[in-house]
Amino acid sequence: MDSVILTGYVNVTQRDSSPIWIGNEVNAWVLEQVQPGAFEEALEQREVPILLDHDPARQIGTTKSNFDFEENKIGLRCLAGIVTDPYVIRKARTGALRGWSFAFKPKQTACEPVRMSKRLIEEIGGKNIRLRRNILRMELLDISLIDDMKTPIYPGTLIEIARDLRGKNPKGMTLDSMISWLKTQRMIRNAEKLKIIF
Repeated sequence: MDSVILTGYVNVTQRDSSPIWIGNEVNAWVLEQVQPGAFEEALEQREVPILLDHDPARQIGTTKSNFDFEENKIGLRCLAGIVTDPYVIRKARTGALRGWSFAFKPKQTACEPVRMSKRLIEEIGGKNIRLRRNILRMELLDISLIDDMKTPIYPGTLIEIARDLRGKNPKGMTLDSMISWLKTQRMIRNAEKLKIIF
């Protein structure tokens, strides 16, 4: 089966998002930061679907099947995600994947004032942001690959092809040999959990 292995950072913790309108909580434009530990706790709570552009009709995996994530000192990292969806594979190979995004329900937040220079206000489209919302705890609803049809809200996102596996049995690679390779590359902590049929 044709597939690609993706890796990268979904989010860099303690880095500001683009301006976000938060109508139900603060009724204002805010900057948002996910704080260390929020992703780790959220991933332990449930199996999270992996989607394309937050579209439930385009599910390409879960955090407990063909994708493995960890929160490290930088942020939420995809150690390895095996994609077999032909549309997503084509997007990956043509460089049309822009990064990652995530949908969540906040469980605990803390807002703090933000002082902005005139230059920074101009850089973010004239929005005078006065608050930063810190996400301390959350429930992850999905993690999404973002293609060239959308723009990630968080700028600290990175996606890349770690390995391109063309054909049903590329270079004699079986599931066991791929798991072994992933372990040697330190791209995945628990490669045995992958449920991919070649």
